[in-house]
Amino acid sequence: GLMSLFPALLSVYYITKGNKKKALIALALATLSSIAVAERTGLLFKFVAFGYAGMASGHLNYRHAAIFILLFIMLAIGIAFGAGKLGSTGSEYFLLKYLGYGISSFNHWIAGSSPNGCEAKVLGEIIGGIFELLSGKVCDSPAGAPVGQFNVYTYMGAPYSFGGAMAVFLSMAFLGLAYAVIFRAARKVMYFALFAPFLVYPLVMVFYAWQFTLNTFIYLAILAVPLSIQIRINRK
Repeated sequence: GLMSLFPALLSVYYITKGNKKKALIALALATLSSIAVAERTGLLFKFVAFGYAGMASGHLNYRHAAIFILLFIMLAIGIAFGAGKLGSTGSEYFLLKYLGYGISSFNHWIAGSSPNGCEAKVLGEIIGGIFELLSGKVCDSPAGAPVGQFNVYTYMGAPYSFGGAMAVFLSMAFLGLAYAVIFRAARKVMYFALFAPFLVYPLVMVFYAWQFTLNTFIYLAILAVPLSIQIRINRK
């Protein structure tokens, strides 16, 4: 939940400063809610940010990264087992669906379909919803898999449904520019240093789903303001 985002920000701050004990305590607190509600993506979101911040600052290494990857896989399998979503063996196993089903599903259900121009699908429910509200647009149901079929289409699904192949190209170009600005700013400004590691998560998930416009980023952007101010005050 939202309350878990503040300790997630703290975990990123402490690991960049080399305080591994406080960083791990904050990370444990941040992941409790994800484990409690059996949310695999929430766990990965926080692990990726923590791992990137630690490795970028030199306080974690590849051995630590391997441990976190193994821990996430074990937790993900446990959550899937508890929820009855392990899937059968072979290609139906739930981890394999994350790795390959998105591409085949995109090719089968989305590629070649007519763009629908619905901003909410590519800009997110909040920002895209505001655009659609102001324009008075009523969006048709986007093309996709019928009920019961795999319906996640990699990072290409949302922009392609919005405006075709050109929208995929332009959105990636814009995101590349935005990432360059934010991660460059993170070298000097604490606010961006706290926020930037969480933006690595959509890059990890590009083979599975469009994750660049999660509402979570808006909440993190807000929560990072008082924390970065307090850190600056403490330094003085």
